[in-house]
This record gives sequence, C-alpha cells and structure tokens, in this order.
Amino acid sequence: MRAAVYESFGGAITVNEVERPAAAAGELVVEVLAVGLCRSDYHGWHGTDPDIVCPHVGGHEFVGRIVAVGTTSLRLLESAAAEDGTMSEWQGDTSIFITPGYRFRAVDLLMTNFHLPRSTLLVMIDAFVGPRWRTIYDAALADELLESAEVEELSPGS
Repeated sequence: MRAAVYESFGGAITVNEVERPAAAAGELVVEVLAVGLCRSDYHGWHGTDPDIVCPHVGGHEFVGRIVAVGTTSLRLLESAAAEDGTMSEWQGDTSIFITPGYRFRAVDLLMTNFHLPRSTLLVMIDAFVGPRWRTIYDAALADELLESAEVEELSPGS
C-alpha cells in the first residue's frame, strides 16, 4: 500500500510503498480511503512529539471503511458501533437480529459465503444488500457456486 512517510524530522515527505498492517488479537484493520494531516502531525514532523519515531506515517485523522468477514463479524461490529457509527472498545455477546430496514452504522462491505435457504442469515443479507440478494443467490445456484462455498463481496444497497 502507499503512504506519505518522512524518514527524519523536518525531512522530505514522500509517498512510498509500505507493508500492509495486520490485525493482532482484539484489533481490526480499517481500509483507509483518505487521510488528512493536522497540526499535531505538523508538530510530530518537527520532532516535538516524543512518542513519534522515524520513519513515520502521519495522518491519524482519516476516512475509511470497515469490512466484515462473515455474518458473525458483521453482527459484532454493528453491536460495537454507536448510533453515529463511531467505534469503541466493546466486549461481550451480541443478541442483535438484523432485518430489512436496519440502518447499518459501521460496516461498509461484507465478505461471506451464501447460506442455506430460509436461514436467518439470509434475512441479514437482505437487510444489507436489499432485494437484489435474491438475484445474486439465484445466479449462484444456477452456476453451482453454493456447493463450492463461493465467497461474495456485498455492500449495502448493492
């Protein structure tokens, strides 16, 4: 992935290829779509923040998207999200039952395999994708993809 990096305090900021981060236990990786540099980044670049070491990728104010891998992940992420979509530390069981009309707060993309007909998980996929889920499901049945556990990427209203 590409990122704006400075190798030394006050040095040139260059766009370089950097290693993709991996999530450790209890963490998640957010796909960053856009980033902004603010005053604290400026101070860090000048070397006045003792917590910053070089090389450094600035930009802690960003716009990103959260990808749920599996329907259980989607339920947990939505349970952890506040009404305004902000995420905070959360732990526990979820009893959330997502049906059509639910307003998704956190998840922008779902990667899942298709589930058996009449499954409550298909109800959640209907809530996420809308009525188009049936067209996708029928096409998968026709192509015999359901037997091979084909993974689909779905986004709300797609």
